[in-house]
Amino acid sequence: MGLRQRFHVPLKGSCQVAAILLALSVFGLGACGDDDVPFDRTWSSPHFDYRTRQSDDTTCPDVLGPLEEHFATLQAHLGLDWPVGRKITYLKFRDLADFKAHSSCPDSGGCTLGSSVETYEGFHEHELVHAYFEPLGRPPLVFVEGVAVALACQTRFFTAGATKPAVTSDELAGLGGSVGKDPGNENLYQVGAWLVGYLLSEFGPQPFLRLYRSLGPDASNAEIAATFREIYGRNLAEVWASALAEDQARNACVWACSRPPIVLDGTASDTTGICGVGNVAHPFSLPSQATIAFSTTAANVSLGPCGRTVPPATEISGAGGAVTLYHLPADAYFMATASSRGTITGIGDASATLNQDCVLVHGAGLLNQSSNYVAIPRSDATWFLALPHAAPQRPVLVTGLEPQATAALCGLCGVTCMDAGQPVDVGPDDVLTLVTDPSTPFSEFAVFFPAKAR
Repeated sequence: MGLRQRFHVPLKGSCQVAAILLALSVFGLGACGDDDVPFDRTWSSPHFDYRTRQSDDTTCPDVLGPLEEHFATLQAHLGLDWPVGRKITYLKFRDLADFKAHSSCPDSGGCTLGSSVETYEGFHEHELVHAYFEPLGRPPLVFVEGVAVALACQTRFFTAGATKPAVTSDELAGLGGSVGKDPGNENLYQVGAWLVGYLLSEFGPQPFLRLYRSLGPDASNAEIAATFREIYGRNLAEVWASALAEDQARNACVWACSRPPIVLDGTASDTTGICGVGNVAHPFSLPSQATIAFSTTAANVSLGPCGRTVPPATEISGAGGAVTLYHLPADAYFMATASSRGTITGIGDASATLNQDCVLVHGAGLLNQSSNYVAIPRSDATWFLALPHAAPQRPVLVTGLEPQATAALCGLCGVTCMDAGQPVDVGPDDVLTLVTDPSTPFSEFAVFFPAKAR
């Protein structure tokens, strides 16, 4: 099985954005669907009527718990006033084919029409944000989609690996004329991610809510700029320039970062989720820079941001077990796991396995699973990686996911080295040396132990 089959690697640049667009919504727009929408079963809670098909076994009434928690978490964070008695209707289609055949949405993974969400996902954060904001009005689409991208924690896909938007602040009103249909409207989501992510992070939610309420859908660029200055007391062009001056779009992962934290002391945490909810987030904080490790018995995993540092969002397959190693600066993060029956275990100090001082790399390395992954920040110094005791006399193959990231298998901390981009046999005193790609904030490596040829 090749690297791209084992590791789901988010695409870079416009290809990545196009892929993300398939999962994003169209707010308030849609073709006329047919009458065969999910009404077979209805589960109700104070703020939701959740409707599914009788034959849909991917969700259950327990999904109402996380939905109500999500609603309460974002309402409290944003300070939104929710109309008394209003409910969100969540139309959960059985699968993608059912959704495409019978939903009111254009070519996308979901849409929100008023306070009605239509999707084949059991818990669609992006669409939920649209439903929460619907009572506030409808400003230009860049703000509508931007806040949904930001609060659904999707701004992390618009990081340094993607091309920054070339749109100026005088072009915001014209974005998104035919949402979901025109490939050029990747700008709508990309600009929204950079702009709204920055506004929420830098100034808090209240000024943005005032801006959202104050603008109509047909507001001109001049009206947007004037209203922005009135509310924020700043020039929109200058704020937009400040946002684009950063390495990546800022994040607003409110829901993921509010979940129960994971401890990094070797204690296993359950990854079994609630039916209908695809991922479970496990937040944690690092008071100082550290090398940490996670091992999972089954669930696919990916790292996300709760602070300003945006780590690689690569998803690692947990089928058959996986180990991930990260060297990260002091900040807050979350580990997302797919809702699969199994466990995830965090280790807060894995410096004996991955270190820039070869003398400190010793003992049995942690990378002993079928999938092994390492992410290290840009550095002029070499990183050294210990291999497990079982590795000697076995071949190892290391693949860097960035063009200039390289790996070698070295004896005695680098005296004699062999390129590890092809399978090479591991000796008892060998370590791996990793060199980062200077053009990216993080370099990623996949470490395999292929079967020995007979």
